[in-house]
Amino acid sequence: MRIGATLLALAAWGAPLSAQTYLWRPEERVVLADFSYVDALAAGSDLVYAVTRGGIGVYDTRFRRWEPPVPLPSGYPSGSARTAIVDPTDRSLWIGTALGVTRYDPHLQSFDDVSVGGGVWDLMFDSGDPMRGLYVRSRFGWQLLQLGSLMPMDAGPLPPPGRQLRAGSVEAILERMPSLIARSTLALTDERLRRYRFTAAAELQYTREIFVGTDGYGVLRVDPTTLEIVRLPFGLPSDGVAAVEPTAGGVWVGSGARARRAWLAHVGKDLQQYDYEEGPPATGFRFDVVFDLVVKNDELWAATDRGLWRIVPGGQTRRMAVGVIGEAQRVYALAAGRTGIWAATERGLVFVDEREGDAMVADVSVREPLYAVRVLGDAIWVGGERGVGVLREGDETIRVPADVADEPILAGPVVALAVVGDTVVAALPDRIAWRDPGGRWTVERPLGEIGEISSLFAEAGGVWVAGTRGLAWFGFAGRAYRFLTVPGDLPGPIRRIGATGEYLWVGTDAGLVRLRKDVVVP
Repeated sequence: MRIGATLLALAAWGAPLSAQTYLWRPEERVVLADFSYVDALAAGSDLVYAVTRGGIGVYDTRFRRWEPPVPLPSGYPSGSARTAIVDPTDRSLWIGTALGVTRYDPHLQSFDDVSVGGGVWDLMFDSGDPMRGLYVRSRFGWQLLQLGSLMPMDAGPLPPPGRQLRAGSVEAILERMPSLIARSTLALTDERLRRYRFTAAAELQYTREIFVGTDGYGVLRVDPTTLEIVRLPFGLPSDGVAAVEPTAGGVWVGSGARARRAWLAHVGKDLQQYDYEEGPPATGFRFDVVFDLVVKNDELWAATDRGLWRIVPGGQTRRMAVGVIGEAQRVYALAAGRTGIWAATERGLVFVDEREGDAMVADVSVREPLYAVRVLGDAIWVGGERGVGVLREGDETIRVPADVADEPILAGPVVALAVVGDTVVAALPDRIAWRDPGGRWTVERPLGEIGEISSLFAEAGGVWVAGTRGLAWFGFAGRAYRFLTVPGDLPGPIRRIGATGEYLWVGTDAGLVRLRKDVVVP
């Protein structure tokens, strides 16, 4: 069943500020956000839709896996969903909202919108005649939205009770299974003793499995026989990603300034495994923003707004370099050395021995903000307020190489560095400069297309350049850019990027984006 109101919906929601550069397939671009607050659930014969504040989750019950989430349309009123149902004729999703009904077509990946005065509180199909249309209950009672109609009409006689295929509700599930209330007390309490509530419920048509949504704990699956309750992790603990560290099996990400609380999360590259870290159960992490992450010997090092931290996933969390990096001191960037970690801080460069835990200031004369650090052989490259500098292992002075001094622009603020092979890339707020293996620097044109530059990630043949308004791939050979835009291709300002294998991972103020690299750079 299809309602031809796409143009009306777009007019109501408004056009995006920036058009898409690419026509993305679902597997080519995936946006992970906070899907923990579930407004509505709908179950079909073999799938469950979860309508959340961050998008629509699609759970395949046959293979016990999450499909790529569906971003909500631009301008869609967050939190307006009241109920939802799966269309038995084509597996599309109908959402009852405070404004009317919204239909998502999974085949065309499109949204249609129909206004219903007073909003919609319940949805229903006639299981004996589903082609007749969708029954919607508003403040005027039951109405019928027929095939091809843009306006509901009086429903007339309703289907007999045995043929009423109704949207699920928490009240209906608990009325039928009152023992679920007692079992839910523990299931709705997380490791930090935060309590949650049921907000939505749905039941599979054939297996009778029950799925319930919560107000911050995501989706739970209930076994209809044993009443065992299992959480189905999906997405991020909250929106806002400021740190990205790719691994062989996925990516570690850290909370940004817009996150509700401090967290770290490991996301599997197939988007099926989610592991969350929030620090000690009693206190949580004692920082808010994670600026950078490095994995070394299965341990996670975090550069934060409150010092440098060493985390054993699932285990101990410890603040490092206590006598050198103050608790209120920011650490902006990290790089793994042979025997420890180099940290660019707001008061210079610090080295921490990973075995002993000892820390030292690399150059006591440099006590100003450094925003970037990278290791190339025995050289530690740094970028800060006064440009680019190099520290040689065993030396105690950060020096400005002659080739850097010959480029006056490299004496200005440097916000990011990247290294690939023997090539070094430095990012100023508005452009990049790169040093070839022969020591020659090339300064590129200003990059107004992507806004203020925030992050670099170099790979063979080029470098990814991220900013507040977009993302670009720059190829060294042709000195050409390929651009992605915010919000057309990416959901928000970019804070950090990383890549491994076939994927580019992009941390933004609106969540984590996984991109297929071969789509951007064929």
